[in-house]
Amino acid sequence: MLIWLIFSAGNSFAQDFLPLLSDNYAGINQAPLQPAAIVDSRFDRDWNLMGFNCDIYTDAMLFNSKWLRSPLSVLTNKGWWDKNTYLVKPNGEEKNFFMSQSIMGPGFLVSLGEKHAIGFTYRLRSITNTDDLTEPLFRSVYNQYNDQEYWDQWYLDNKMRSVQHIFGDYALIYAGQLMNKGPHFLKAGASLKFLQGIASAYVQTDSLIFYYDEYAGPTGNAISWNSPYVHGGLSGNWGSYDNSNGGFDYSMQYQITDKPSVGFDIGLVYEYRPKFKQYMYNVDGRRYLVRKDRTKYLFKVGISLLDVGRLKYEKMYNSFNMIVTSTPDYLQRYAWNDNSLPDDTYWMDVTKSSFSFLEYASFVDTLYHRYLNDQGVEKAEDDPGYFKVKLPTAFSLQVDYKVYRRFFVNLTTYTALNQRFTDMPNSHYVSNYSITARYEHKWVTVAVPVQINQYKKVNVGLGIRTPYFYIGITNFLSAMFKDRPGLDIYFGAKLSIFQGRPRADVDNDIWAF
Repeated sequence: MLIWLIFSAGNSFAQDFLPLLSDNYAGINQAPLQPAAIVDSRFDRDWNLMGFNCDIYTDAMLFNSKWLRSPLSVLTNKGWWDKNTYLVKPNGEEKNFFMSQSIMGPGFLVSLGEKHAIGFTYRLRSITNTDDLTEPLFRSVYNQYNDQEYWDQWYLDNKMRSVQHIFGDYALIYAGQLMNKGPHFLKAGASLKFLQGIASAYVQTDSLIFYYDEYAGPTGNAISWNSPYVHGGLSGNWGSYDNSNGGFDYSMQYQITDKPSVGFDIGLVYEYRPKFKQYMYNVDGRRYLVRKDRTKYLFKVGISLLDVGRLKYEKMYNSFNMIVTSTPDYLQRYAWNDNSLPDDTYWMDVTKSSFSFLEYASFVDTLYHRYLNDQGVEKAEDDPGYFKVKLPTAFSLQVDYKVYRRFFVNLTTYTALNQRFTDMPNSHYVSNYSITARYEHKWVTVAVPVQINQYKKVNVGLGIRTPYFYIGITNFLSAMFKDRPGLDIYFGAKLSIFQGRPRADVDNDIWAF
């Protein structure tokens, strides 16, 4: 059940859009990280037309730096994955893999006077997690069991899990000013999300015992999978079974698979403005206004709680929690290091029981028929018939400091929650901490982020924004010199209308402090 969940990038191929999100001219694109950012924006109107983000983090493989010569080939070249990835040297440690892909569709920001703003974002999101696979299992799956080092002996993988979740995220955003008193400015925002569940699948067990024998079984390439309990589920909307040939016709539809749901983000931002009088003016002797076309703080601090919510899916009829005993006495043989196999082993051909993205549903159906025919698969009596997938909830801290005029330095932490083994199925991001230096101007921003993630991998990247497009590769500079354990790329198009300078007043008494 693993390779589809682990390596779906090979076929289909927030912390999304970092380091763009620290830019005061990012507009509506900041809302997924900090919903309060849209009020007191540098834009009177801002439209995101389309954006794409792909993040891959792993401690198990490396990406050839040569992919930078043609970065968009990751989307267009079907053979990209095999040509541009390879495994790290064996080190005996458990392996992890994370992938997030987001399409950010049409969205907008509208400033409403001085103290309010509203916005809307739409994202189509796919998140894949694979956690705590032992090295023998990960390397065997990646190499399609061609590594003879892992043949003809029992292996145990405990606390392994994989989850993929594809869903739509429609967010209505409101932000308002809470305080503007002297040098102290405070604003807050929230996003109310309509969640569209599209498809999900997961597998998790605290004991997977397996044995691969190239020559066993009726056709060879045989594996014996065994576990006292496997949590697993497959939602609908992956396609349909073709009764004429017994195969599975993969044809995912953009639709609501099960009950829609709601979620939310909340955020708060404090700004310290020691020179606040420089940014105030009087209009017609009535009141003091603040120049919204200027960035006014010396430093600001923001906090946000993101992606709170969950979606519920009914399991397909052939998908369930199970007990698997392909080898009847596998526990005893593993405990005694007995690498012989009995004749009544129910072998599976790994070349036909593929776990790839397009064939996972067929593999689930294979297990279902083994259950019907009493061939080493037993349905768990306590299976509820549904599963709930939490959103990848995270907590973020953002600190931005104005070094000199248009030069800033930013610290953004992104602490991913829902990572406990008991959070099941646990769709989650990877914790990421970044320090970004940037030059910021209304017409162009150039940012250089230095990031470290929870896999202890460091990346140095480059991001560029204009009022009409944005693009970045968050490990661009580090990948120029060394193959990296990850890939991060984003790009998109937008249209922005800046805040204007103070308007001319009727009696010509406009003045600044």
